[in-house]
Amino acid sequence: MSYTALGAKKDTPLLQVKNDGSMMCDKDNTRDQAWDQPHNRCHPEGGALECYYCWAVSATMIARHAGGTLFDDEVVNEVKQMAYGADAGASEDDEKHALRFVFNQTDDTKIGYTESRFTESQIANAINSNLPIYYDWGGHLVTIDGYYYINGQMVCHFVNVDNNAGTQFIMYRTKGWWYGAIPNAGLTGKAYDSRIWNGSNWVDTDSDGVLDFDEITRFNTDKTKSDTDGDGIPDKIEIASWAFPRDGVGGNIAGKKFAIDTCANAYAAQYTADTDGGGVNDGDEDLNHNGISGKYDTNPGETDVFDPSDDKVGLDLVLCVDTTGSMIPYIAGVEDSMISIINYVAANFPKYRIAIVGYKDYPDQESVYLNYIYSDFTTNTADLINAVYAAEGDVGGGGDTPEAVYSGILRACLKKKAGVFSGAWPPNK
Repeated sequence: MSYTALGAKKDTPLLQVKNDGSMMCDKDNTRDQAWDQPHNRCHPEGGALECYYCWAVSATMIARHAGGTLFDDEVVNEVKQMAYGADAGASEDDEKHALRFVFNQTDDTKIGYTESRFTESQIANAINSNLPIYYDWGGHLVTIDGYYYINGQMVCHFVNVDNNAGTQFIMYRTKGWWYGAIPNAGLTGKAYDSRIWNGSNWVDTDSDGVLDFDEITRFNTDKTKSDTDGDGIPDKIEIASWAFPRDGVGGNIAGKKFAIDTCANAYAAQYTADTDGGGVNDGDEDLNHNGISGKYDTNPGETDVFDPSDDKVGLDLVLCVDTTGSMIPYIAGVEDSMISIINYVAANFPKYRIAIVGYKDYPDQESVYLNYIYSDFTTNTADLINAVYAAEGDVGGGGDTPEAVYSGILRACLKKKAGVFSGAWPPNK
């Protein structure tokens, strides 16, 4: 019997977002244990992601021998939701789940799982029938793919004895083997999920670093949008914002703070524009959109995406003014009032934006425009004051008494914000 020996290592870009309370994957791949990429080598040492992956590796090897093409990460995600480290260890029920999954079975009937020690004849019959054996020798899962006899003693060939794809011939009777499975002949191994791999490339429709499989089945995001909730922060960065400690670093996480510690909705950051529900969108709190916010980032002026108490709901104000000739007696006073409002808001509102809109009358009434934005939303008081002066300089025209007041109001209301209106005459009917 011949098949490729596999070691225990992450083998897809499926995002590894869990931890075991002491260690987790690296955000920056310091240890070749990136959370978002296949790993270049196996990590059989304790405290690493893959040191508990043996049960999944053995199921994957047997499935591939039966024509399957699936990835080891698919098995880990199916059974343990991409658990990390010690949490990725498997029970007997988990092992059965893995075998059902890799052979597309709905029950245990054909997976051949047993809690009894295999006899030598069972091993020989399976190997002679080209059926590798899934074997738990007490805390470590391997496969058996061959045997021979020497001096009347059975010697078996075990695969992945070290979690590094290592193989070894060991005399069968010298070990206190536990239990395992000999799946039925004729079973076909599972194919890879086409939302992960298309035969030549990883599948990431929006090229945001989150595979379509993850977007659809794990993170509730849109595979066609890199920023599902439209808050200005890409999906992958928002996933990392709750998956990693608040300082954004992986590896040793003992004693570090996570967003979920204080915000029950943290897991929804990638599809919720205002994660903490405080009234301010995430992109307006995490100003540099790096997934680290509030006191955990050195960027000045940021508030915490996961803390509603610091959400300073700002004011968006539109100043709307009549610029027809009827305003000539009043425009100087209106100008002073508008400037006073601008300075007051700038001094008293931590978060604000102001826009300035002018309106005249319909074109057949000697007006050069119906309505006009002198300044779009800005916090630059100098630009706003210059826009006020520009509006004053345009005062004139309008013809008859009624003005296009509703046009100015409509233009201001399209900004969907608060407004202050100033005019000399009533609107046209």
